[in-house]
Amino acid sequence: TAIITVSITDVAGVNTWDIWANLSELGGGVSQNPDSYDPETLIATFTVQNVTAVINDGTLTITLSAYDIVSNNIDAVETIEIDNTAPTRSSLHVQNVSYNVDTFLKNADGLVITAEINDPSIATANIFADLAVLGGGAAVNPDEYDGSIATWNFVVIDTTPDDGTLTVTITASDLVFNTGNITDTIEADNTQPSVSVVAVWNSLVETHEKIKNGDTIVITAAITDA
Repeated sequence: TAIITVSITDVAGVNTWDIWANLSELGGGVSQNPDSYDPETLIATFTVQNVTAVINDGTLTITLSAYDIVSNNIDAVETIEIDNTAPTRSSLHVQNVSYNVDTFLKNADGLVITAEINDPSIATANIFADLAVLGGGAAVNPDEYDGSIATWNFVVIDTTPDDGTLTVTITASDLVFNTGNITDTIEADNTQPSVSVVAVWNSLVETHEKIKNGDTIVITAAITDA
């Protein structure tokens, strides 16, 4: 919905039906009268519901015309920027700085999450990370945003699930709420390896029952890890 307000001052006076605007590029009328005109505040208000006619981004020109009761005429021109494009999102990366890997993490590991986000009208307050799968908040603003790269520094609290694939989602909205998101995945591994079938073999006398100082032994174990 677009709401346009105009201040109109005239000594002789202006009637509502003698004020109109060309709002066709917004999906309104070519010669649309205001919804209201307050002679005390001198404010005319136009409303266009469901702005659907605007397709391309760029500059839109609105022309307003008004006649007073003795037919004096004035035209006014106003420009507005049209933005139907969501912020661009790229290069989301979850890095486990505790072990310098980007494939696995566990509880208590330190992470640096970075995402490249670009839009002329975006601010830090409109960028969010869903860190719920790491035990964090569902809408966390970045610690830093330099106009291109958003950065979160985070210590894993409690992953959901304990083991398996985790998806981190970044959402960005511009000032007119064009919204987009980007995701990255990383594996959670909070389960210790299992060790079984441990054997000690004395290769000198070919037995696993006894050893002495100076013997050469071979130790074997079965180790599994997800």
